[in-house]
Amino acid sequence: MDANATSRMLLEKLVDDFDVRTEMPNQEYLEYQLGKLDEALVSYRAQSKNPKLAAKDRARARDRVQAVTGMIKGIKFSISFWLHKDQDLLKLEDIDTKSENSIN
Repeated sequence: MDANATSRMLLEKLVDDFDVRTEMPNQEYLEYQLGKLDEALVSYRAQSKNPKLAAKDRARARDRVQAVTGMIKGIKFSISFWLHKDQDLLKLEDIDTKSENSIN
């Protein structure tokens, strides 16, 4: 199987895994997608370092690693925002705003 067919197959699998019709609570859904993205990340990293693939295919895999890494960070931010949406994060981290204001 050539690299393009393999890439197409992985992309179709990734699209199938991201079924937005899944009935899950928001946080559970996001955590489920994190797991799928982690699996894809491992696969793309392996492709990016495979010397048997053409240089353009390894470059494409490196681009996908960057894209998936960005998605993972975005989802982690979303989960964090979801968990702490009604809280003052400065108070949550015990940051003294009075001492910071006196410096400015």
